[in-house]
Amino acid sequence: MKGPYSEITVIVCITLYLVLLSLIAMVGEKHFQKLKGRGLDRFIYVLAAGVYCTSWTFYGCIGNCAKAGYSFLGLFIGPSIFALTWWVFLRKVVRVCREFNVTSVPDLLSIRYGRSGLIAVVSTLFLLVAIVPYIALQLRAIEISLDIIAGTKLFRKYVDPTFLVTLYLAAFALIFGGRYLDLAKRQGGILTAIAFESVVKLVIFLIAGAVIVYSFGGGLEKIYQRAARDPELVNILSLSSSPGTAFGRWFAFMVIAIFNVIVLPRQFHVIVVQNTDETHVKTLSWLFPLYILLINIFVIPVALYGRLAGLPPSLGDRFILSIPLSEGRHLLSLFIFLGGFSAATAMVIVSTIALGKMLANNIFFPVLLWLRKESQTYQQLLMTARASMLLVLFLGYLYAVAMSRQSVLMEIG
Repeated sequence: MKGPYSEITVIVCITLYLVLLSLIAMVGEKHFQKLKGRGLDRFIYVLAAGVYCTSWTFYGCIGNCAKAGYSFLGLFIGPSIFALTWWVFLRKVVRVCREFNVTSVPDLLSIRYGRSGLIAVVSTLFLLVAIVPYIALQLRAIEISLDIIAGTKLFRKYVDPTFLVTLYLAAFALIFGGRYLDLAKRQGGILTAIAFESVVKLVIFLIAGAVIVYSFGGGLEKIYQRAARDPELVNILSLSSSPGTAFGRWFAFMVIAIFNVIVLPRQFHVIVVQNTDETHVKTLSWLFPLYILLINIFVIPVALYGRLAGLPPSLGDRFILSIPLSEGRHLLSLFIFLGGFSAATAMVIVSTIALGKMLANNIFFPVLLWLRKESQTYQQLLMTARASMLLVLFLGYLYAVAMSRQSVLMEIG
């Protein structure tokens, strides 16, 4: 299907959105104390935790559901149950990290095991190997959605749009996340921008899901009735026979997600390092599960409608964009593209900042100090941290370039 917009139009929309995001980050950076005084920092903190929902959620869950049924829900049920313990568990982690000035998971492990530098290095490298492909997944999602919505590819003969996006995200990360060396410093601009992106992707996903289900599909009841009469969709509807209902698959998804919601660098940075008030954890423990419930409400019916519309399950990642396009709702498809773009960029920005400074703090700084045998200046260390952030982001870009064009997002994740 040929997209309705030219590449230039889409890139202009991306640019305008990114400019708006920068302005919001600037306002957040400048006026965060005022927002805190009005009690708004609590909701900024909670919404920023929505960075957990990336393009993997926005596109990939529909693709997984279209192929394997309900098992993707394990990625959200696990953290929702875990959140019930956060008032005790997460609050204790926040206290420990504040007391020992911990800014990352490797720092926490190092302190727990006698301030072991080796543990810090190994865990940092482990996270780097794990997260670079995840950053690449977000860039790949941008590329896929751009291919769908843009009807021409003339621009791409000269410049890779994904590379342009990577350059912007690098600039954003350096300006708002690389200004200070101290990772524990409160980053009001970043938090405000990520909170805004969480609202954008949630609202757009709900609107898109409602239009597809109620305007195109005739409502939930009609979609499920039609699916129940389709032999190919019985497995998706039945928990007993779906290929995605095996106990091992559900259990693995739930356990992985429980670890992810805390241990992933972006999650630890937002909900632990950037926590300014322990009482915010109490709000997070019920609003976070509500957020991930809302963003998943329409995943199953959209997946079912896509299958009923004759779209192949292998293209399930593209259902939420392809369906409005096939119905001639071009403006809606553009907004959906921006919602998926928002979900991807939020993850990339926070992961780049957190992982880059982690890499600098645990590997590059010790090596520099050992080589020079003397103290480094603050500016030299800051430049090293910035270089580390750029390294992480461009490793993600290189991985995205080398990534298989045939793999769906959920499989890559």
